Amino acid sequence: ASAHLFRELTAAGYKARICANDQHCWVEMPFALVLDITATQFGKDRVLIAHRSELDNTAGQWTADYSFCTVQDLRAWQIKSGWRSFQIVAPAS
Repeated sequence: ASAHLFRELTAAGYKARICANDQHCWVEMPFALVLDITATQFGKDRVLIAHRSELDNTAGQWTADYSFCTVQDLRAWQIKSGWRSFQIVAPAS
């Protein structure tokens, strides 16, 4: 889902990067804007759109260990890191 959002944003001309940590991905844009369309898995009741300074990283959900400028780089890292196959981003069509 985050890879799809990233593709749509960059195709529309926005600067963005995909961030990841321990089996979780989200998108960040300039000025520390965090976009997470899968945030409900972490107790949020909706899509997360927040400035990085607003996040309580109590559980570290939005602490980026890695960031990627292409979906292909994200996919290669997911495969190398042993992500479950159903969670690995599909190759670009």
